[in-house]
Amino acid sequence: MKVRVINKLSEKDWTIYYGIIIKLMIIPAIIYFISSLVVTPSKAINTVIIMSAMPASAMTSILAENFDKEKDFAAVIVSITTLLSLITVTVLLKFML
Repeated sequence: MKVRVINKLSEKDWTIYYGIIIKLMIIPAIIYFISSLVVTPSKAINTVIIMSAMPASAMTSILAENFDKEKDFAAVIVSITTLLSLITVTVLLKFML
């Protein structure tokens, strides 16, 4: 059932891909470049960059369920960002360290 929902949503709605790319790649890159221009590298700045690259939280799905708004869309975003963050966070850590 869950796979069917993911396939149905991913074929129709390109906003899923835009949201994932922005959340996992663009926002951390922007924060990294701004922090490299403004301040010297520190553990606090690196922590902020890593936290910005984390997947969408499960709270997204919980709130969508409670307010009865696009539950399937929220579940797909959380699931896909969690899976893809295994790759993106690893690459980010390799790049930063």
